Amino acid sequence: MQALDNIRDYKLNSNVEDHMEYTLDEYKEYLKKIEGLSPLKREGFLDVIKNNEVINNQEMELEDPFLIQLGLSAGTGLKRTSIDIMVESILANQPLTAKKLYQLHRTLIKGTNDDIEKNHRIRDFDIRVSEVSNGNERVQYIPPAPDEVKPYINDMIRFLEESEENERNLFLNSIIVHFYIAALQPFGNGNTRLARLIEHGSIFKLSRDVLGSKIKLPALYMSESHLNSRMNYRENIARLVTEPTDEMFNRWVDYNLNMVDEQLYRNGNAIELTYY
Repeated sequence: MQALDNIRDYKLNSNVEDHMEYTLDEYKEYLKKIEGLSPLKREGFLDVIKNNEVINNQEMELEDPFLIQLGLSAGTGLKRTSIDIMVESILANQPLTAKKLYQLHRTLIKGTNDDIEKNHRIRDFDIRVSEVSNGNERVQYIPPAPDEVKPYINDMIRFLEESEENERNLFLNSIIVHFYIAALQPFGNGNTRLARLIEHGSIFKLSRDVLGSKIKLPALYMSESHLNSRMNYRENIARLVTEPTDEMFNRWVDYNLNMVDEQLYRNGNAIELTYY
């Protein structure tokens, strides 16, 4: 797939570079707000937005949010979420591997409509990504063939390992990896759920490694914002797959930065109104 083969070669334009710098500054201010909370309030806030993310991430895929809430509150298998597993790995300084990707995906789909045998492994069958409108299916793009999936996963992991850990890459790398998984579709279903999870984990890791953040859970999740722009979200992925150009790459990055901006605004207001 050309869009993935070119992933290291795309160039950002000056407007998107400026947008990324602005968003990074806003994120730093947001982290200061969180770190200014008392330990108890900080823990409570981070736990609340984590549970909201679990609900929003599954609702994005048309899962029943009420059942997810029951799972979170009743101590079922959903209690230990994929976010918890991801955080444990990052705090233990364990790198992302194909096995870890499988584990995260398996936890993500547990108890959902996609928790079926064929989705319990990296796919060994062809799929297509489609949208259905008024009963008519439109194929948006065809992901790589089954025999290409594992090599592309390994390439994505190498990309993360080789990328310099700096402020510029805090959002850029996470947005690239998000696209990588969404375009590759390594599993039969649940792929964009997994892509968003890895994006949030990447931001959390670099927040600690680059910005020196000491928080114990991610402070930022974007599924709520993606949920409110679901059609644009999937269309931007499809456009970059089918038109692998700098223009479409900039469009994808800019869209995701807008999602970050929206969530920073919501979360920042929640801190101001609830915790101070």
